[in-house]
Amino acid sequence: MRIEMHGDETPDAYLNRAQEYANALAVIDEPVNDKDLVMVAVSGLHEEYNGLKTTITTRQSPTAFSELHALLSDHDYMLEKTRAPAPSITSYFATNYAVCSPSMPEARQAQVSELTAQLSALGFHVSPIAPSGPQTTTVITITIIMAIATTLVVTTTTEVVVMVVNLIGHPPKT
Repeated sequence: MRIEMHGDETPDAYLNRAQEYANALAVIDEPVNDKDLVMVAVSGLHEEYNGLKTTITTRQSPTAFSELHALLSDHDYMLEKTRAPAPSITSYFATNYAVCSPSMPEARQAQVSELTAQLSALGFHVSPIAPSGPQTTTVITITIIMAIATTLVVTTTTEVVVMVVNLIGHPPKT
């Protein structure tokens, strides 16, 4: 059995169609077990679901077909959440928080200094601009820090540090 998600098909419609195919096969005494149905459905998802595909196929405990609706809904929600602020972040920081700009509010400068100190203590290299050489996950630009702080609406610099570590991971020990 093979099934692929159509271009404009919603995840719910796609999973319902997969379930209908499985039900039709069961009627003719060719049932599809739950694990196989999950693998068939996951393999036919659009490329935007590649990260989720990897997560589902590498889980230690198998994913039930009934879980796929929620997993796809969560994935779509997170995609929409990350897409929405993206266009405005760059222009927002370009106009309001140019690094080393005298127009940066003192409170923001203090927050940047505190974040820089905390992230440096963890082993991250905080730079006012992105390095021109090979990129490493330990280099964080101040713009990224401010984007995280503003976008996530966190209240403390510690929360920003936790978010950076969660997003990027701990820097390698040197």
